Amino acid sequence: MAKKQKEAGETVETGMIVEATKGDLGEEDVSKPKVTGVVHDQQGKVDKVVVQKGVIFRKTLEIPADRIASINQEDSVDENVPGKVVVDVGKRRLKS
Repeated sequence: MAKKQKEAGETVETGMIVEATKGDLGEEDVSKPKVTGVVHDQQGKVDKVVVQKGVIFRKTLEIPADRIASINQEDSVDENVPGKVVVDVGKRRLKS
């Protein structure tokens, strides 16, 4: 059961797989994009999610918390992966 960011924004964990509703975060690559960090604001709420993708040519993306479409901790095919974060980011936003 997917949880919305507003309800469970604090459940974003490092190591989660990241997918985009539109565009491409590198799902076609050898390694899947993963959460490498979570930035909190002064109130302790999630402000940004830091995502790293690529193996040879690594790229780091900072995705604002308001772009999180869903968080699903049960949607993991590997027990070493804590779940999946789906972000609503289009191709234009990814380039910027």
